[in-house]
Amino acid sequence: MNSEVRNGDRVQTVREFFEQWDAYDCIIENNYMFHREIYAAVRLQLQKRFPTSYTMLELGCGDASCTAKAVLGTPLRHYLGNDLSSSALQIATRNMAAVPCKQDFKQGDLYEFIKTIDRRFEVILAGFSMHHLPAERKSKLLGRCRNILNHDGILLILDPIRRIDETRQEFLQRWWENCDAAWAKVPPANRALFREHIFAHDYPETLQSMEKLARDNGFTRTKLLYLDPPQLHGLLLVEIKT
Repeated sequence: MNSEVRNGDRVQTVREFFEQWDAYDCIIENNYMFHREIYAAVRLQLQKRFPTSYTMLELGCGDASCTAKAVLGTPLRHYLGNDLSSSALQIATRNMAAVPCKQDFKQGDLYEFIKTIDRRFEVILAGFSMHHLPAERKSKLLGRCRNILNHDGILLILDPIRRIDETRQEFLQRWWENCDAAWAKVPPANRALFREHIFAHDYPETLQSMEKLARDNGFTRTKLLYLDPPQLHGLLLVEIKT
């Protein structure tokens, strides 16, 4: 089986998982992955960096509920949201309705979708999405992000982050143990679905490996802006400092 067929199967499996958006919404609502704190840090960056006007591309926007709160009241001029899940995008259009800016929503795999973009943005936000790609594809995605980011723009990556001495398998096991213990309001059957999903489709990087991938693709600065208390999920700022 060639790599394109395998990647096609991966995309389809991930799409089917996230079409069950209610299961993921329970995690956001109960803040099990510290969405509130992470998106508060996103909002702080937007307010600090862009006092007058900016545009945003969001890769893996989901239902955009957290993003809508983060950008509300900021001078966002144009928002383009992309997600694999059609059901999540339908909700996203409603959640973003209160934000007074031009808005577009496109369904599709972020890795393929970003190849179609022919304009630049001040902000690219990748929310819990990039970790679905192995390192080689992350690198190519970062290269494309670099090409469509304005010179004074920023890339914000919300993702799982491995410890420097931690293997993928060790991280996933630690993630699962935290999930099984802390996600009290997620039914056991749904927790099992999440376990199956992450062990099959998640490829988290360390901070150091992400720094290298970013540097290899023309970015000059990577900074950890937030790391959650269990040290599982974080927010990275990636930019070109001249």
